[in-house]
Amino acid sequence: MPTQHRIYLTRPSRPRCCLFAVIAGVPLLAGCSRGLETAAAARTPPPARSVGFVVPAQGDVARTITQPATIQGIEEATLYARAAGYLKSLSVDKGDRVRAGQVLAVIESPELRHQEDQARAEYAQSKASALGAVASRVRAHEDVAQAAAGIERARADARQAEAVVARTRADQARAEAQAPKLRAMEQEAEAGSLQAAQQLEQAKADVERWQQQLKEAQSSQRAMEAAVQKAQADARLQKLTFARLKAVQEKDSGLIAGQQVDEARARSDASQSEVEAARGRLDAAKQQVGVVEQQLASARRGVAAAEQKLEAAKAHARAAHEELGITRQEVAAAREQVKVAQAQAEAARKQVEVAQGQRRSLGAQVDVANAQVSAAREQAAGKRSALGTAASMADYTQIVAPFDGIVTERYVDPGALVQNSSAGQAGRGIVKVVRDRSLRVLLPVPEVDLPRVRKGQPASIVADAYPKTPFSGRVTRFAGAVDPKSRTLLTEIDLPSEGGRLRPGMYARVTLTLETHRGALSVPTEAVMGKDEDRFVYTVREGKARKTPVTVGVDDGKTAEITSGLTSKSQVVLVGRDTLVDGAAVKAEPAKLEPAKR
Repeated sequence: MPTQHRIYLTRPSRPRCCLFAVIAGVPLLAGCSRGLETAAAARTPPPARSVGFVVPAQGDVARTITQPATIQGIEEATLYARAAGYLKSLSVDKGDRVRAGQVLAVIESPELRHQEDQARAEYAQSKASALGAVASRVRAHEDVAQAAAGIERARADARQAEAVVARTRADQARAEAQAPKLRAMEQEAEAGSLQAAQQLEQAKADVERWQQQLKEAQSSQRAMEAAVQKAQADARLQKLTFARLKAVQEKDSGLIAGQQVDEARARSDASQSEVEAARGRLDAAKQQVGVVEQQLASARRGVAAAEQKLEAAKAHARAAHEELGITRQEVAAAREQVKVAQAQAEAARKQVEVAQGQRRSLGAQVDVANAQVSAAREQAAGKRSALGTAASMADYTQIVAPFDGIVTERYVDPGALVQNSSAGQAGRGIVKVVRDRSLRVLLPVPEVDLPRVRKGQPASIVADAYPKTPFSGRVTRFAGAVDPKSRTLLTEIDLPSEGGRLRPGMYARVTLTLETHRGALSVPTEAVMGKDEDRFVYTVREGKARKTPVTVGVDDGKTAEITSGLTSKSQVVLVGRDTLVDGAAVKAEPAKLEPAKR
């Protein structure tokens, strides 16, 4: 807020003229005198007038309003009796501090207590009945649960029996499907046995045949050996003959002709060749004997293998026959098991039907139990409501503090008859409680200032009890409508009690800062002349007084905001402005200003 100033300036004295005239009998002299003065004035220019000026101050300019206000507690309540009777006790008096929920007074009303006891007894009885119905319903639900469990067990048994039927049928099907395979295996084993027997006979025939060939080969070998021996004997003879003839010829060539010797030699060589040929045939015969012996040994091994194969085929045939017999027994047993499992499954299904019938019967019992529980609960709810009503009425015999605060009024004394307060009329109050730790200031704001009032707006509160101590607060709330009688809007400011210095009921003056203009130019209000839209000031320019139109913004009666028409260096006439005219010569000096006391 800009500094407010008070102006102290002595006006310059005007020239005084002492006229001595005789009133009676000198009209001509007076007329001549006025004529002389007029002529002198026309010849002499008027002297410059002395004025005092100020330079516009630049700073924050605030628009404020100050209104009377009333301080109240943040909450106030006059406590009335809801129950009729005699005031039994009153534990507080004016000025006493109370806590929320504290019993302040007690009203004696035996009828209400009796009604509460009766309602409590009836509620306990209905509650016991409801609990009994609930217990019955619980038992019915347990029976239903047991029946449901029995149904599940029966269904499980049925499913198990059906699974057994399916399993035994599968075993039967597998056994029946296995029987043809085993029969085919048996036939195949018998065919294998027959084939093995034939192979054995064939092997034995081969052995006999190779034995016969071995005998023939051995006989041929012996013949070849005899031929070799004969060829050797013949070769020795021919060689000996050749040697003798040659020896005789060598002794006497005349005794034996040379041709004989040559023939003997040729026969000897031929017999030796025959020996070699016989030995070759003998070797071939021996090889044939060896081959036949090998074939004979192979044929004998074939006989042994055929005998083993025959035994294996016979064993396989016996095993196939035995397995076929077992499978046939299994098929018969599976058929019997299927019959037994089917009977068990049918029994399990019948058990499920029986259990379901029991469950339906128990379900009806549960419905009956539910209806009984609902009826019992409704009855208990009605009795509980009646008990609550009776208890509430009985609680009304106690007057309790609705919040923390102080007792400011006491209206009755113990023993007094108090009446209950109904909607149509209020009885006699007992005490009045005010919550004074926090206070609210009720401030009427004029209708013209409503657009500038808002929540959170700063406010300065001055109570008559503390005129030099302003308290700060902010606008907390305001009414949503203007009072048509006063044309004001009720505005509230919440603030603490400042340690008990502020009390409910005190008178205060509240100043609200409606708006603030930053860096505005301002002059003393008395320097501004004119009205409404024709506002002006006199400024000093080049020794002349100039009439300068201005636009005035915020004007609190001491300082006026100038929104247009002046600069921060303008010299605004403050002293001597009343007799100035536009263009008058002036002698300007700074006006002497003294800060106004706040």
